[in-house]
Amino acid sequence: MIVITNKNMKNLIGDHVRQARHKSTPKVTQIDLLTRLTVQGIELEKTTISEIETNTRL
Repeated sequence: MIVITNKNMKNLIGDHVRQARHKSTPKVTQIDLLTRLTVQGIELEKTTISEIETNTRL
C-alpha cells in the first residue's frame, strides 16, 4: 500500500521506476527503458525518464 503524505504530489511512480531499473539483471539504463517503451508504442523524450525518476515531471 502506498501512503501519500503530500497531497500535491502527482508523480507516484518515479521511485518505483528507478528501483526497478537498478534491480534488473543486467541493469537497465534510461535509454534501454526508453527503447523498450518505444517498441510498446509509448514514445517519450529522452529527458522524460530522468524527470519522472527525480519527481520533477508531474
